[in-house]
Amino acid sequence: MKCPQCQTDNLPDSRFCHKCATPLPQDTSNIISLTESFQAYIRELSRGTVFAGRYEVIEELGKGGMGRVYRVFDQKLQEVVALKLLNPEISFNSKAVDRFRNELRFARKISHRNVVKLYDLGEEGFTHYITMEHVDGENLKRFIKRSGQLTPAKAVHLALQVSEGLTEAHHLGVVHRDLKPQNIMIDPEGNARVLDFGIARFTDSEPLTASGVMIGTPEYMSPEQIDMKEVDARTDIYALGIILFEMLTGRVPFEGETPISIALQHKSRPPRNPRELNPQIDPALAGIILKCLEKDRGRRYQTAKDLTADLSRVLQGMPTTEVNAAKRASAGSREITVTFRLRKLLIPGLVVLVLGAAVAARFLFFKPAAPAKSHVVVRSESVPGPPPAPSRERSESGLWSRLSGEAKKYINPDELSKMKDAQYVMESLKKVVMSDPGLSQSLDRAIEKTKEVKKHEEEGRLDLAQQSRRESQTQMQELMRLVAQRQEVQSAKDDMHRAKALAEQASPSRKNLLFLVAHGEESSAEDAVLQNDFSGAKTLYGVLKKVYRLSQGCPNDQACLKALQGYTAGLVREVNSLDRRRIDPWTYDFAGEIIRQAEAFHGQKQLENAAASYIQAAFLYEKIKEQASPLTN
Repeated sequence: MKCPQCQTDNLPDSRFCHKCATPLPQDTSNIISLTESFQAYIRELSRGTVFAGRYEVIEELGKGGMGRVYRVFDQKLQEVVALKLLNPEISFNSKAVDRFRNELRFARKISHRNVVKLYDLGEEGFTHYITMEHVDGENLKRFIKRSGQLTPAKAVHLALQVSEGLTEAHHLGVVHRDLKPQNIMIDPEGNARVLDFGIARFTDSEPLTASGVMIGTPEYMSPEQIDMKEVDARTDIYALGIILFEMLTGRVPFEGETPISIALQHKSRPPRNPRELNPQIDPALAGIILKCLEKDRGRRYQTAKDLTADLSRVLQGMPTTEVNAAKRASAGSREITVTFRLRKLLIPGLVVLVLGAAVAARFLFFKPAAPAKSHVVVRSESVPGPPPAPSRERSESGLWSRLSGEAKKYINPDELSKMKDAQYVMESLKKVVMSDPGLSQSLDRAIEKTKEVKKHEEEGRLDLAQQSRRESQTQMQELMRLVAQRQEVQSAKDDMHRAKALAEQASPSRKNLLFLVAHGEESSAEDAVLQNDFSGAKTLYGVLKKVYRLSQGCPNDQACLKALQGYTAGLVREVNSLDRRRIDPWTYDFAGEIIRQAEAFHGQKQLENAAASYIQAAFLYEKIKEQASPLTN
């Protein structure tokens, strides 16, 4: 078919000129009225209804170009699955439906930990639907919007998981064709799960409608898709390159006001080096991204397996602490790193297995300490009281206030032009934060940028000097954020020490059960501070403050444990009154398991371990309350 505008030959069924983007005339002689069929089509489902005689609708999860997605209970399989109700324009395309049925035979064979399993294509009247595995969590697009730029280690960790899933799918001959962040779920354990393998077969032969509206997401489409050429595994590799670019920079490589303008950039415009947008990206990692984004697919990675190998090498070359942090589970929008220590590791075997699996997947609770660090409860009149706070601790609040004031001088735009003064201020701050590794590293990065400013100015490269100045300011703002959190932790710690002092005055000769257990758990909060988990440390100090207060009115150990049970029971009631949609189900279930473990210890008269378990459960419930609060989301 010739284009009426440029006279270029196009394929007979083309809807849009591949050269000048002019809509092509369409043969409408075979179009029939579908009014009656559309009237019979089910466009949406109501909560509580049973669809197709087996799927009880729990809630709507979202809607997109292909239709609405629901979380449903499959009464036949007795499990929760996801159900995608397809739009009528897709359901009534018999060729697309037949094509997908054929693709489904292969897509259903994909069995990989990073791929969401596809179950079936069903039909109810005039309505087609797809069922698949349901995954809790959020999609990568929302994760990026919430987090901004991901750390290189986190981005590579997720990209590696996606690439491993692609390797398995491509081995079975299945190409995704519509890989994008919206089709990648981040589950509660922080792992990537790829959705919708094979589903793009519904639309991949018609990327443009008769009116020139593009079907699909142009930001992630490869040049061959835009040219309506045959796709293969390298198409998915191109899309993954864009996703990796976006994770590291917070933006896609090609942007435009219309889908067509974006599509044309994919065909003709080379992508920017991602290091121009994020200098923290390793050159080797930037090279991987640019290789994925080659216009000529012959110059890209030829297989996902090759890409996986290079991503693995880059991840192995990163600092161990960054890699471990990247692999850590995602607890809602925050990570919890607080580690508790049980005093007597006499946990029943079955419970050890259950908790051990949970710990490996999520947090590091119940980690046995080395003998030198284990907290053994010694019941003796000679147990010393809490040591007086060292002078450094007593002056810490003032120290953080001073640091905050000095840093604000630097962040003031009027001060930014005085780089000599700024460098002096920052060197002064260095002496203040030298004892805090997290703050010291952040300040080191800012100081390095001030040195770059001076160097660029001496060389007359004012544009680079300005860029380094902005980056230095960003580093200082990050330092300020850490300082603010650190000051909140210190305030919570001071409050705890005041409660502890009052508890000691109430019973100077004998420390009861709650006092001793709380005293032992203080080191868990200190460990969290060393890991820069200021949120977790602040929460734990708050819990310990309440435990010290409870200890003041306990005549004996049984009364102590009863008071602690009452505290945790109150937290359970508070959490149960919250909007369940805002509660991380994993943390909620795990807290319940800790409560049951505490009750088991109590029944075995292991009162110290019971008290420690109740404190751990209280910590989790307090975190749930924080995360479910609208003010913290």
